[in-house]
Amino acid sequence: MCYRDRQKYHPFDFVVPPGTQQLRICFNYTPGNIGDVHNLLTLTLFDPLGFRGAAHRWSIEQEILVTGARATPGFLPGPIPSGKWQVEIDAHEILNDGQAHGWCEFELCVVAQNAPSGEAFPVRPICKDPRKTPPQAACIRTKPGWYKGDLHSHNQHCDGSSPTLDMAAAAVGCGLDFLAVTCHNTTSWFGTTQSWPEGLLPVRGMECTTYYGHANVLGIEAWVDWRTAGCVFGTRTILKQAKQMNALFVINHPCAVGNPLCTGCHWSYLGVDFAQVDCLEIWNGTWDERGVYNPSALALWSELLNEGIHITAVAGTDNHAAHHYQSRKGLAFTWVYAEGLAEADILNALQQGRAFLSSGPELYFTATSSSGFKTSLPGTTMPVKEPVSITVKVGKLQNSATLWLVTDGCAEQSWHVSVPGTEVFIDAVSPKRWCRFELRNGNGVDGELLAITNPLYTERS
Repeated sequence: MCYRDRQKYHPFDFVVPPGTQQLRICFNYTPGNIGDVHNLLTLTLFDPLGFRGAAHRWSIEQEILVTGARATPGFLPGPIPSGKWQVEIDAHEILNDGQAHGWCEFELCVVAQNAPSGEAFPVRPICKDPRKTPPQAACIRTKPGWYKGDLHSHNQHCDGSSPTLDMAAAAVGCGLDFLAVTCHNTTSWFGTTQSWPEGLLPVRGMECTTYYGHANVLGIEAWVDWRTAGCVFGTRTILKQAKQMNALFVINHPCAVGNPLCTGCHWSYLGVDFAQVDCLEIWNGTWDERGVYNPSALALWSELLNEGIHITAVAGTDNHAAHHYQSRKGLAFTWVYAEGLAEADILNALQQGRAFLSSGPELYFTATSSSGFKTSLPGTTMPVKEPVSITVKVGKLQNSATLWLVTDGCAEQSWHVSVPGTEVFIDAVSPKRWCRFELRNGNGVDGELLAITNPLYTERS
């Protein structure tokens, strides 16, 4: 393949004979690096009925095994039907190496194997269609309240280094109530949800890692075909699939550095109807995460709010290893006010904007008016006819910080906060479109973000 083959899908058909009990796929390509930048070729596998797995990882040498009982992480174990299969090379990045040709050379070999004479490969009883997902996790708690979780993580089923259950255990160690595993372009991790730690809710997700942007789909029942026709109106097919499954569509790290340093990480799609987008990840990893540009994502969110688009801001760690939950300091999590700790409850609350984001401190408010209006939930619409009084409470504060009232994208007032549990009373708040609260280090409005609420809206917005 050459540079002109980048950001394209390259299918290769092969026929599996009857009686096959094991597929072995060997794949390698070179060069892996051009200087300090990576080439990236990944694999997607389809059987006669559809998706059977994906290998979105950085290794330039891969061996993939699929049998009835087990499969390489990223792929689905199960019966191996005879007929036409397809393995696709997804060329995320092919760099010009400075030579006239600019080639990236690859080898792809698929071997169909029967059981050796006198023995059979072990095949456990499984459903006829390996794409059928396990039952949704039951409601862990039925009590309404604030629940803390991570909406963006990866494991060994893509380019992560830790098993799913190790990631789940690390999330419990951070005090999380829910964890969305969002592996790149595969749902093979779904089979682990029945063995999760007690008290931790799994949220079924996948990161659609396209050539023009990354987007999480949360609450999905099956694999989402992430392959888009191009950067113009390309997200329509993914959005349609998400809506059919009542899943949330979340744009990830929209202002991150893109190709070739971070393949497809920058949101470059044109013609996106943001009114159809449920959430925007404005806080990926730590606030000053290198190459992510979270402050620019925050500014983009404010612009969308000013256009009247009620899109929920979320945070995600983007962790790729279990130890990252301890070693990466200042990670932000998403706090959600939900009717219970169930997947549907969490997703419904996110859709309504009932969330705040924080790397530690907690940020709550109560808004009231003289006519009887009262709410403690972000995402609520305030009456436009009269000002609203708001009491903001800051919890679990480690060091002194500054609380900012931001209305219609402009920082209007600030208060120094130094004691956990401090309450700030604000009289006669009357934004034109919306208002939110930000807690930052130092005295400046551009200081490190510690916590931020989703907005209160006005009726006129």
